[in-house]
Amino acid sequence: MPPIPPARPAPSAPNANDIYTFTTLRPLPHLPNPSRALQYLERLRSDPGVRSVMRRYKWTVPVLAEMEPIGNTDTNSRTLGRNYDRGALIEVRLRTDAYDGYRDYKTVRKTIAHELAHNVHSEHDRHFWELCGRLEKEIERDDWTTGGRALTNQVFYEPPPERREEQDRGASWSGGTHKLGGGGKKTAAPTATSAGGAESRREMMARAAEERLKKMAVAGK
Repeated sequence: MPPIPPARPAPSAPNANDIYTFTTLRPLPHLPNPSRALQYLERLRSDPGVRSVMRRYKWTVPVLAEMEPIGNTDTNSRTLGRNYDRGALIEVRLRTDAYDGYRDYKTVRKTIAHELAHNVHSEHDRHFWELCGRLEKEIERDDWTTGGRALTNQVFYEPPPERREEQDRGASWSGGTHKLGGGGKKTAAPTATSAGGAESRREMMARAAEERLKKMAVAGK
């Protein structure tokens, strides 16, 4: 009689809490190194503090997407994040304005807390800010890691303090949640800006492109 093969342990059942997360990650494919942006989004999704609050409040967000920096910047403000349909899709700004790296991780993680708070409260009222502050504290408290490194052990670009202050000057969030594919404040994605705003974005895009060309020229020497 042939020997009886050892029994294999039954596969563990999926954890019911695993549904409380960002289901799909969506970097911008037309920007440089979308694979690195995807790693950044994965780091946010896997962050112990973020995972903890999403499980605690039973939030499932179908899409966490990278936000286009230039298209969400004008002369007066810099949008850091946006929540559509109370958690159907959340966008966060990952890259620096010059496209030369990525924003400070803890700043982006606070943006996640801010946008998750919009799952409950649309307006920036007292109730919203109380929840947002609580989420920030809970994420910080429940993050048992030391921070500063991705799951792949690849160090992400995090600008020095003086650069962070410069980046975050004028930063803002869009007020309330937005409806995918609609029009108008609170229920719709932002409409096109004025001609002056479009001109400012073109100027910033030109400056960013010029900066990238300079760096490429220096690297090629």
